[in-house]
Amino acid sequence: QEKKGLIQDSEEQDILLLREQLAEWDAQAEGQQVALDTLMQTIGTLRDENVQRVQALDASRLQLQTLSGRQASLQALQQAALGSGDESVNTWLATQQLNSNQRLAEKLRVSSGWEVAVETVLGNYLQAVCVDSLDTFAQQAAVMEKGSLVLLDAANSVAHASGSDWLVQKIEGTTQANDLLAGVRCAESLEAALALRSQLAAGESVVTREGIWLGSNWLRVARDTDVHGGVLARKTELENIAAELEQVQRAVDQLDGDVQTSRVALADKEAQLETTRQALAALTRKHGETRAQLSAREARVEQILTRRDALVHEIGEIQEHLAVEKESQA
Repeated sequence: QEKKGLIQDSEEQDILLLREQLAEWDAQAEGQQVALDTLMQTIGTLRDENVQRVQALDASRLQLQTLSGRQASLQALQQAALGSGDESVNTWLATQQLNSNQRLAEKLRVSSGWEVAVETVLGNYLQAVCVDSLDTFAQQAAVMEKGSLVLLDAANSVAHASGSDWLVQKIEGTTQANDLLAGVRCAESLEAALALRSQLAAGESVVTREGIWLGSNWLRVARDTDVHGGVLARKTELENIAAELEQVQRAVDQLDGDVQTSRVALADKEAQLETTRQALAALTRKHGETRAQLSAREARVEQILTRRDALVHEIGEIQEHLAVEKESQA
């Protein structure tokens, strides 16, 4: 019986240790489950954010493509309007090392709303090539056999008249158009221009915002429908597109970087999720193994207790039987 008691004590000690181990496995599993739930929530958030970033990136790239296409079309029209497609003139300009010189239209900055008026007055002079000195190129230009060319001297530009009613006051960026715009007044409307006509001095004229140009005894309306029309407005649009393209490109670069960073973060969290799942599975397996060992130990102790009770009962019966026999023999 003493031996059985020792065995029972050992089994109960094992059971206590196994129960402690189960409690430890439960605590670790609970911690891993919390980590797993947190990671799944984080991954869901990262995936949603990444989808939004990708959609924003696709939209910005589409906008960039649209703007680039519009810019290319306008640039082709502008080059044609500025005479850049005239091969004979281009050859002569290259020979004189003037092919990189700006055209007048490229240097002008016109007050908003007065582009049509300035374009009406300057006409083909918008294609003029700006040079430092006419004297250097006059002889060579005079012997050109083909093509149409205008050179504008930067050194001999006249001072413009003062006062806001002169068209020259509507331009900035260069003084090379001053001589071409000399004597041209500006009026807000046709009625104002007609009222001013009688006050014009010899050689003076007046032009409206809409491009209606009047002299003392003449009126000109030019509604260009060919490629040369809208040079200044197109220049402004090209400048706006260039600025917008730069802004959109920065947005594309930023979004692309954000998407890549988000994908790396998502991959890292997904790797952590897989590691956590494996750890939780290992804990579950250990928990199951420990639970099986505990059940076996508990069953063994139950058997020992059952056997002990049976033996105690048998011993009691034997002792009772022996007592009865002893009494009968007495």
